[in-house]
Amino acid sequence: MKDQINRQDDTLTVGVEVLEAVREIEHIIQPPVPLEDVKPGEENQQDSKALEGSILFHRHVNNRMLDQVNHSADMMKSRMIRRVEWKVEQASMLRRCFPIG
Repeated sequence: MKDQINRQDDTLTVGVEVLEAVREIEHIIQPPVPLEDVKPGEENQQDSKALEGSILFHRHVNNRMLDQVNHSADMMKSRMIRRVEWKVEQASMLRRCFPIG
């Protein structure tokens, strides 16, 4: 950490990596303003009602995708293993190190 301390202005530089972020934006849809050549009261009420509502924009950024895919692939590989062999060195010492009881 000493490499990141600036002694001249007594600051510490810290880096941050964002692994996952979610952003939601909601936008309310407003009916359009009547055009100047349309007389007041002649606006089509159905068109105005058709535009009522909102739009929800959802953006999900995941910078861990490669790690998650690799982890899932490793899990699938481990399930396919049928046989495991162990090599125990100095097995005769086990009884001395781990007595009965």
